[in-house]
Amino acid sequence: MVYILDEKEVVMLNLTLTTLALNEAHAKMARYQQDAAIYRAMPRRSLRSRAAEALRQLADRLEPHLVPHLQPLNAES
Repeated sequence: MVYILDEKEVVMLNLTLTTLALNEAHAKMARYQQDAAIYRAMPRRSLRSRAAEALRQLADRLEPHLVPHLQPLNAES
């Protein structure tokens, strides 16, 4: 079966298809933006994690040197 469309129907069909394509493109763009936000946040988290680990290691190295100085204060109290 063949349908013959007049000019107005062709324009409406084109507008409908264009609208559907734009809606799909907007949905994809929103998903990409969400993914990008997640990926942008990941390095910061890992950087914070690495910085926290470096601080813990530094504290572990310094603690033996600091504790003897603090012990007399604790002993007096």
